[in-house]
Amino acid sequence: MANERDDVFEALWAERARQDEQWGGFVHDDYHTGPDWARFIERFVNLAYEREMVEPEWYDAMLKATVLGVAALEAHARTYGLPEPCSQCGGRGTFSYMTSQGRIDVDCIDCDGPTR
Repeated sequence: MANERDDVFEALWAERARQDEQWGGFVHDDYHTGPDWARFIERFVNLAYEREMVEPEWYDAMLKATVLGVAALEAHARTYGLPEPCSQCGGRGTFSYMTSQGRIDVDCIDCDGPTR
């Protein structure tokens, strides 16, 4: 029996490569805002919402929505860095990054603790 997770990840990476080829990769992706990404993802989630899981259109829409989420997180990581583990709970909900206005620290979304 095939490992479903491996098959799904293979489909995700193939779709991610297809989208990079279509749109130009990070050169294009890094210009989008958070609301842009949310709208792109919402479009495909809404398409999936209108379908049953047995329909190929449902799978395609969910695949595209998921891969857009990956692209958004990649763009965020390139621009702002990755979240740092929270010193209180170990969660991944704390961000510390540089912007044109200086360093921004965001409290942990898991425990509401301080970033450091």
